Amino acid sequence: MRAQILAALSDVLLGEVSGIKVIESAKPEELASCVASMPLVLKPEAVVSVLQKFGSGQISADDAQRWASLVRWGFIPGRPGSESTGPVDIDWELRYEDEIGEAVGRLDELGDLIDGTIDQDEVRYLINSLTRSDRDSADRL
Repeated sequence: MRAQILAALSDVLLGEVSGIKVIESAKPEELASCVASMPLVLKPEAVVSVLQKFGSGQISADDAQRWASLVRWGFIPGRPGSESTGPVDIDWELRYEDEIGEAVGRLDELGDLIDGTIDQDEVRYLINSLTRSDRDSADRL
């Protein structure tokens, strides 16, 4: 199971929401051991990947929100009758911290009564902010 958890954590850091199911099913002590054994750093490319998949309908709002909760708070909200999964301490690439925070924050709000939707214009705006930051950084070098 350890190899599956490590692969799932890597998938999540690449913007693959499919890793969430493995992480949810992990025993807390196994998850903690795996989290402690590897650096967990979220890069803007992973956030762009989730935004693109959400914007194109490849993943649901629920999947995008659960992924965002994990990378933002370190927890996956529990389903009815189950407990939350976590904590998983994930750092964000420092150079993109503001842009990642804005995009992940919006994804984490999906399904809320207020601000719980993201339209295509906002998806494009968030993607552009994450990719523009990369171009701006290169210009400063």
